[in-house]
Amino acid sequence: MAATDFISNWLNQPIYQGHLYTDATTQTPPPRDEPSADASPYSTASFPADPVPSPKPKIHISSGNDGAEIRFPLGENVFATAGHYKGKATLAMRYFYRPRPDQEDVWKGGKKGVVLTPEQWRTLKRNMSGVSAALLACTFAAMPYDTTMFSPRRFHLGNLTYAIVEVFKGSAVVAIREFYRRSPEDGDNLLPGKRGLNLSAEQWKELQEHSEKMDAVLEAVAENTMVLTDKLLSDIAGL
Repeated sequence: MAATDFISNWLNQPIYQGHLYTDATTQTPPPRDEPSADASPYSTASFPADPVPSPKPKIHISSGNDGAEIRFPLGENVFATAGHYKGKATLAMRYFYRPRPDQEDVWKGGKKGVVLTPEQWRTLKRNMSGVSAALLACTFAAMPYDTTMFSPRRFHLGNLTYAIVEVFKGSAVVAIREFYRRSPEDGDNLLPGKRGLNLSAEQWKELQEHSEKMDAVLEAVAENTMVLTDKLLSDIAGL
């Protein structure tokens, strides 16, 4: 048998005609589902539907007898909040969660987060350009991940609270965290406390975009907490 005839017979075997096996009794291939005449060759009916994305959190206003606040979404269920509680200005960055997934606008504060005083917030705002520059340099150092290419940058916000730009698990972050000393003799030997939060580059950008509105809330609180109504908060947030 010529080589060309052998190859032709080999290619005509059922496995090369789209059938993995033949019926042992009749030696015929199993039936195949043929597409209908009007079926589109580009039909995606056999592909699973794309998952429905979770609704993106919105600016949220929360008020009660003891105070009120605006929550600005930063992404990944992290919010920056500004308002007042029992006559004192409050500002925080905090992780929230939904106790019931079917209620899109109902959020509860989690344990992870950090609270800033108005003075610490103003210090952070004055250093935002420096933090952003350090974050950009840190981002390049994280590609590829090499901690030796970037030394963490610390920005003192007051007391023992710092904003630190560093590489964390291969990504550039802004860590806003409270520190503590074991004893007064420790000096600069600070240890990280439990209160703190890491912001990604995207979350830091969102915080910058909301910073002016957060300032407006703090100014309204400083003038008179009694007029910090839902309507005023809505006007500040542009709702």
